[in-house]
Amino acid sequence: FLADNNSRNHGTTLALFGCLPFPFSLQASVTMTADKLRIQVRFSKGDGERSFEVLSSYLSQEIGDDNIVILPKKESSALVNEHLLEVTVLGSGEGLFSSDRTMNDDDRSDLKEQIEDLLAEQNWLKTRSSRVKPPR
Repeated sequence: FLADNNSRNHGTTLALFGCLPFPFSLQASVTMTADKLRIQVRFSKGDGERSFEVLSSYLSQEIGDDNIVILPKKESSALVNEHLLEVTVLGSGEGLFSSDRTMNDDDRSDLKEQIEDLLAEQNWLKTRSSRVKPPR
């Protein structure tokens, strides 16, 4: 499910969604430019509203509201409840990939450690002691 030869970029991005407290189908595209990391996520799973709230809250807490822009877009469908989430994170690098998978507990545990290490290395991760504002 990977189309990115830069394991650093793809590991960072996948890990962003690694420790959410629910399984979900994920389609993510990530574009990195000189000054920002743009993440677009489309997912659907039962209670789409709750899923979107949890994902938004997680990203706000892990990355910090100052570095994140969340743009929800609801799309109605006869079969699924989909949400499109766009996140802009200050950073640097280049790369583009897409993924579509369902994560299990091991995925979430492994990827959570990976994202914390990578984000801390890039100074994207706020200190654990700092508290961020609730998601808007």
